[in-house]
Amino acid sequence: TQIEIAHQWLELLDLTSLAKQPFSQLSYGEQRLVLIARAVVKLPLILILDEPCLGLDNQHRKQILALIDYITRHCNTHILFVSHDSRDQLSCLTHQLTFKPSDEGFIIEQGDLQ
Repeated sequence: TQIEIAHQWLELLDLTSLAKQPFSQLSYGEQRLVLIARAVVKLPLILILDEPCLGLDNQHRKQILALIDYITRHCNTHILFVSHDSRDQLSCLTHQLTFKPSDEGFIIEQGDLQ
């Protein structure tokens, strides 16, 4: 069942032509897409993504962000998305924690995004 689901994710991501390629021969952006899809195959309740767009070109950044939005709309998976890049805005995110430096360490601010 998981193999079938994995093939469906590859098709969704338009990566079926790369299904037989060794992971090491995929581009950095393709590797990121495949790793996220691999995690979702197991239908996790929570998916923790720590800087998933770091080091990506604009095309792969858009693909990753679109994939995350897709996951939140079509799966029963909650996303914990960590980013230091203000370009990484997602419509699916509902809450935000901001860590601001202070004399005693950090101040944590919580806010709703919607």
